[in-house]
Amino acid sequence: MKLSKYNFRLSIKDKTYIYNSVSNSLIELNVNQADYIEGGLAKPGLLYGDDYKEFDNQLLKYKIICDDEDEINNFHLDTIACRFDSSILYLTIAPTQECNFNCVYCYEKTRTSVYMDEEIEDSIIQYIKQVNPKKVVLVWFGGEPLLAVDTICSFHTKISKLSFQLEASIITNGFLLSKEIFLRLLDCNISQFQITLDGDEKSHNDRRPLLNGSNTYQTIISNLQQVLNYCSIEKVINVKFHIRVNIDRSNFSKFLDVRKEFLIHESSLLCIHPALTKATDCYGCNCFSINEYVDFCLELLKKNGIKTIDLYPSNKITECFARHINSYLIGPDGSLFKCWHDLGNSEMCIGNIKDRVIKNPSIVSRYIIATDPYFDSNCRKCSFLPICGGGCPNERYLNLYSSQNNNTCTIYKHRLKELITAHLELKDKCDKF
Repeated sequence: MKLSKYNFRLSIKDKTYIYNSVSNSLIELNVNQADYIEGGLAKPGLLYGDDYKEFDNQLLKYKIICDDEDEINNFHLDTIACRFDSSILYLTIAPTQECNFNCVYCYEKTRTSVYMDEEIEDSIIQYIKQVNPKKVVLVWFGGEPLLAVDTICSFHTKISKLSFQLEASIITNGFLLSKEIFLRLLDCNISQFQITLDGDEKSHNDRRPLLNGSNTYQTIISNLQQVLNYCSIEKVINVKFHIRVNIDRSNFSKFLDVRKEFLIHESSLLCIHPALTKATDCYGCNCFSINEYVDFCLELLKKNGIKTIDLYPSNKITECFARHINSYLIGPDGSLFKCWHDLGNSEMCIGNIKDRVIKNPSIVSRYIIATDPYFDSNCRKCSFLPICGGGCPNERYLNLYSSQNNNTCTIYKHRLKELITAHLELKDKCDKF
């Protein structure tokens, strides 16, 4: 046993803390305890002195002292178990790739007017029956999925006859999310709604117009206001709206303007958060770096008391959709993909739901195995790995197979002390009330 390499000693406002990324624990040390640990760094045997048995037990409990190789192997094992959990089926369905918007930064490679037909619907149902999962996590995606709302409702009528737990959500631009459409989706047990806005009215309309160039902002705002008013009046509590506000250097100052649109609706039903706009072939000169994004979020907290990112890390073991063995993105023609970013890219298609045969297994193995950060020597040596998970598998895939240089590291890697300091300050404020 020795002091873990996953420890981070932090001096914050005349106090000394030790954070461990394996246990995700933060311990405040008094002067004697800090000196004791420092002595242990030079002479590990000191950790087992008779005077500090109780403290030693605490250090063991929170992984401050451990066998590093065993700890990371255990973490990797739990991650693999999560990745190959067959009790959950993750499906993202794009009933069409057609879209009514012409966003300047759209990354989708094709926008075909193909719509999912009943044969594809039934093939998906048959696949679900074949897998027989305990739970299905279903996301409606596009294009713009509400262009195919009838397909969505038809599909949900069919799966309602099957026996499994369903968690359903939709990602929509919100232009068609009228109260009437919302009620239809509510009847389908869709409980999570993500809608994207790009700052205030002008910046949003400049960046997310209709195909014919017409404005979209006021229609989306009106739709959301009507839906939120309905939920408030009817006391609908089993839904959540996530308003994603895409920001970059040109529009970040408009985030608060968007938030003001919904102040009267702030509740457990509504979450408004800023999100990075990433560069594409046609857009990207104004994109924030990850550090600029963190700066923006910390400034929001400091000046406005608005918390928009997780200040404290998490080591909860989850796996991205792309790296889960039991997950697929299904296109409107039944094409299967492993990642949302691959929709419409024929080179990344791995098969079709109609025949349920994986025809390009190398893509599957690349996502599930090759992008595994525990097999990356640099990640394996990194003390942040337990709270990082290696970052986006698609970006890792592109680094490996398309010679890109995406930064997949966690925001905590260079900002741990700053973020935990903000976490402690916020906690102290909350404890005083």
